[in-house]
Amino acid sequence: MADPSSSSSRSASVIRSLQGKLRQLAADLRDFSPRPEALLPGSTLAIRENEVQEAAGFLEQDGLGPSAKRLLGHWEKFLVRATDVLAKSVDDPAYKPSEDELEALVGTVAGFESFLTELARETEPAEDDQAVCLVTLQQAAAMVNRSKRSLERLKPKMPPPSVQGGGGRPDEWAWSELRPWLEKEFERPLPERFPADRFRPPVG
Repeated sequence: MADPSSSSSRSASVIRSLQGKLRQLAADLRDFSPRPEALLPGSTLAIRENEVQEAAGFLEQDGLGPSAKRLLGHWEKFLVRATDVLAKSVDDPAYKPSEDELEALVGTVAGFESFLTELARETEPAEDDQAVCLVTLQQAAAMVNRSKRSLERLKPKMPPPSVQGGGGRPDEWAWSELRPWLEKEFERPLPERFPADRFRPPVG
């Protein structure tokens, strides 16, 4: 069975694809060399509704409902502008957008692109995020709805802690190493990124 926690990486991948297409389209428009055919289905630059819907679905799964709604809002604005230009270009092969039409489309594309850049930062963690995410036994127990004592009995089976406790300090585990063991032991999917409200960054 697919790991639901991989949805964030899938949404990030779709968002990167949309970003690349919008950047190319924005460059064309800024150079005043619009290519309405770039919006046609089958074009490598065509932005397809199923891509946007897929990304929105992954964002919903990640608990980012407001971002999913904003994504769909930007898509609708883009679609209105792009469809207008495309319809005219289909009716008249010699058609070139006016400066006003071009400016409106450029502004819509720029707003969409800016939002996707913001969204990419939100969905794609830095490479070292998981390495510095240390969790205690009590935090790990809360993620699987068990008591700290329940996990203490399983410590011989667990991965070794990344940081040995002592002097009143608890042992700490790297979430990226402990999560797979917890998922297998308790047969439940867990988020790839430890929830921010429970994350305690390392001291020092």
